[in-house]
Amino acid sequence: MFLWAALLLVMGAGVATPQPAAQRDLTELSIEDLLNIEVTSVSRREQKLSQSASAVYVITQEDIRRSGMTTVPDALRMAPGVQVAQIDGNRWAVSIRGFTGRFANKLLVMIDGRTLYLGTSAGVYWEAHDVLLEDVERIEVVRGPGATMWGSNAVNGVINIITRHASETQGGLVSGGGGNQEGGFGGVRFGGRAGPRLHYRLYSKYLSRSGGLLDGGERAADNLQRLQGGFRLDWQPTDSDELMFSGDAADTGAGSRLSLPATQFPYQQVLPFRATSSTANVFGRWARHSSRSRTQLQAFFDHTTADNLYSRFRLNQADIEFQHQMDFSRHNLMWGVGHRTAADVNDSTQWLSLNPRRATTRRTNTFVQDEIVLLPEKLLLSVGSKFETNSFSGWEIQPSVSLLWNLNARQTTWAAVSRAVRTPSRTDRQVTLDFFGMPGPDESILILQSHSDPNFGSEQLWAYEAGYRIQAAARLSFDLAVFYNAYDDIAGTVEGAPFVRETSPLTIVAPVHYTNLSAVDFYGAELAAAWNPLESASLRLNYAWLGGEFENPVHTKGPSHQFHGRWYWNLPGPFEGDSAYYFVDGYSGVPAYHRVDSRLGWQAARGWSLSLVLQNLLDNQHREQPLSPYLEQSSEVGRSVYGKLTWRY
Repeated sequence: MFLWAALLLVMGAGVATPQPAAQRDLTELSIEDLLNIEVTSVSRREQKLSQSASAVYVITQEDIRRSGMTTVPDALRMAPGVQVAQIDGNRWAVSIRGFTGRFANKLLVMIDGRTLYLGTSAGVYWEAHDVLLEDVERIEVVRGPGATMWGSNAVNGVINIITRHASETQGGLVSGGGGNQEGGFGGVRFGGRAGPRLHYRLYSKYLSRSGGLLDGGERAADNLQRLQGGFRLDWQPTDSDELMFSGDAADTGAGSRLSLPATQFPYQQVLPFRATSSTANVFGRWARHSSRSRTQLQAFFDHTTADNLYSRFRLNQADIEFQHQMDFSRHNLMWGVGHRTAADVNDSTQWLSLNPRRATTRRTNTFVQDEIVLLPEKLLLSVGSKFETNSFSGWEIQPSVSLLWNLNARQTTWAAVSRAVRTPSRTDRQVTLDFFGMPGPDESILILQSHSDPNFGSEQLWAYEAGYRIQAAARLSFDLAVFYNAYDDIAGTVEGAPFVRETSPLTIVAPVHYTNLSAVDFYGAELAAAWNPLESASLRLNYAWLGGEFENPVHTKGPSHQFHGRWYWNLPGPFEGDSAYYFVDGYSGVPAYHRVDSRLGWQAARGWSLSLVLQNLLDNQHREQPLSPYLEQSSEVGRSVYGKLTWRY
């Protein structure tokens, strides 16, 4: 892949291409422009953010660039209601509106509509997925259920990472940098065209990140290395047709520490190890549009392999979706069908087994939604449902209804009621895991062993939401959302009857059964404000409050209060000064912490730019994820400084 990166540089030097368009600065966007950003993740079609009957927030390319963030999870800290915790030097816990943990199994994450959610283990391996951040157009964050449009597992929200059209990334880009935490990183991308209607780009990137910090300040053995490359091709063969093809491949190596049972004193051992994973995917989408309809067909294939100390698996996923949108009279009707097949092989280890070893699961769905104009430009009603069948829980029906009311040209209010489910995975029904050991009576060993419930059913949610948006002045806007989430059949653990395993020394197994256990209610409010006090400066303020009580070994609710403020300032000359402040309330033994980041940017001539970024300025280190006496061990986040140089040509 390094040869590929060199080839991109040679291509860029030898092929004449149009120079990329200059980026539009955030301070140049009016508040009205921000409210009129087009989003697609709410209703699977383009609509203005201000006209979405959902709690949606957009992180733009300029937000990402000026924040100084180097990863998608870090960038998601900018969205209200999103809970982000860095577990160690390479792993993340990302969730929306509660259930913070390593695998956010109630959150659907996509890149250009291609899901990253692994149905076998119910979650997203953030460390195995990445994008060249300069190629991201925006990140759409939908807080609240998206099941009617996107299906099971879009329970608490949807995150859709949307990359830029290939025509918008013409020419070359080379970037690189490093620091005490980021280590070394670099990326190269070249975009070109073959005729006026076909554009393409190729990219490669490398990342080496240092490990987190232990209590004494020394580095943990959880560093990260990733090498990744990919392509995107956009073709418009006719005025009515559009085709997009993309693909990526990545190799990741990540250090980690596992606390696992041992057969000798002290019967619990912390083992450092190196986890490796490889991913590859291809994605294609065809769309045909006219003045009154739009038809779309998309498909992807995704291959993943992962190997660590207690889990080794290979997974192939194939997905195909068709949708059709029609405008007639006062109706905007959309319907579609889809099918996904996932085939995996899991090899047992000393501590974990998945039975059967090999399995194929299938999911078939259809959906319909009608947006009805009750009063032109005033009142919009949306009614729809997803009908889905899967290999474990059978048929699931996930309806939603929403109402949007434009009070006047500057004020909008909305309300919605939705049902969503998190369907079972292989690990919910078919896994056995030895996770904790301790001394037993008469020189025996006591092992805590987790057993999945072979009859584990879907976790269910009824969500009630409402929101209010106002452009209070030409330079000031507010976006408020409130919600009440009523969950049922949430996963939990119950103790089972101990039994004896005839080994030497004698082992007493205390089973802990993982099953549908409880109901819980979460409720909260999220506020986002945008203010442009000067033509050269802009301010973004976000606050989220989450209420409800829920603590068990499987999930945590997460922080009750989060606040975030960002200040972008165009300094005199070619300089930029950007700062950010974060507050995250304490939870589950994690102390509350404050974080301050700062960035100084220099936009030099001839496509050169330089950034100096300081992160976590207020403390040497802090913890973001609860401590655990077993399985994967967390570390702390330290102060970081890095520099980055970028050349666009």
